[in-house]
Amino acid sequence: MNKNIAFAIVFVMVTVGLAFGQPNDGDGVLNGTIAITDLQNISVTKVSDLKLPNAVPVLYMVKERKENIQLKDITEKCTINGDEVVPAFPKQVYRPIVNHENHRILRVYSYVYPKDGGERRIEVWYAGGDWMQFGLVYLVTNAGPDKGLIRTYLVKELSTQDPEEGSLAPGIDPFDFPKLESFISADFLAPDGRVKEELFIKVASTSVQK
Repeated sequence: MNKNIAFAIVFVMVTVGLAFGQPNDGDGVLNGTIAITDLQNISVTKVSDLKLPNAVPVLYMVKERKENIQLKDITEKCTINGDEVVPAFPKQVYRPIVNHENHRILRVYSYVYPKDGGERRIEVWYAGGDWMQFGLVYLVTNAGPDKGLIRTYLVKELSTQDPEEGSLAPGIDPFDFPKLESFISADFLAPDGRVKEELFIKVASTSVQK
C-alpha cells in the first residue's frame, strides 16, 4: 500500500471518536460570509482508535508562495472576552476536533474567492491530550465555489505523527504563523481559491442554505 495513503488512513482512525463536546455554535460570527438557515447532508467520519507504530518525523519544506490568494488574519475580530476565539460554522463539523481533551482555535483567516468576490473563512484548530507534547491540527473552512459547503480537514503536515502520545514534532510548526499562512496559501489552497482536496484528509462536512 502507498505509504502516504496508509498514513492518511491511520491518521483518520486515531483522531475521530464518537464523543461530542460543546463548542460555541457561533453561527452568526462569520461576518456575512454565509447565512446559515438549514443544515443539510451532514457527514462525520466515525472510526475506532488505532495505534500508529514506528512513526518517524518527516521534514517538510513550505513551497514558494506563487498563488494569488491573499489571506487576511481576522482572529482579533473573532475574539471575545480577551482570549476566546469564537467558531462560526455549524457545530457538526467540529465533532472530530472536540473529541480531544484540549482544543482551541489558533488563528482565523479570510480571503476573497476570485470567481465571485465573496469572502471565505479558514479556522485553524489545535487539539490533543494533556499528556501530548505536540498536537493535531485541523482546518475548518468554506473555501471553494460553494460557500455553503463546510468541511473539516486533518492536516498531517501541521500535526504530530505520533497521534497517541504526541511525542513527534510536526513537519511545520503551526505556531510559526508566517509559515502557517504560507502553507495555507501555497499548499492548502489552489490558485483558484478551492481546497486541494486530493492532498488532505477530510473528516467532516456539512452544507447549509445560503
